[in-house]
Amino acid sequence: MRRTTILLATACLALAGCSSGGEPEKEPVTVTATPTPTATPSLSQAETMRQCSVAVSEEAPGWEDWNYNPGEWQDDPRTPPACLGLVDEEIPSRGNRAFMEALIEGLEMADDPRARS
Repeated sequence: MRRTTILLATACLALAGCSSGGEPEKEPVTVTATPTPTATPSLSQAETMRQCSVAVSEEAPGWEDWNYNPGEWQDDPRTPPACLGLVDEEIPSRGNRAFMEALIEGLEMADDPRARS
């Protein structure tokens, strides 16, 4: 029994020696807040076309060339940003057609003698 008491006392002392006696240090936690995206109201196709036409009518008088490649208008530096909402990834020809209609309407509205000829 004496041996058991000594072993038990030794085990208790060993465990007490391993303990730091206080709370373990806590590492700082960094919390990063990510902004919740707000829903951007999307414009109808007709409203986007109207805004595109107005933008074209304002910018077209400064263009030397009014020719656009129907399939590459998105990449043309003359394309007003308002017109980029007409891009249709699913059916590209639908977006191309919408842009061409807005372009023609904008050119007709432009304050430029070439639009009247």
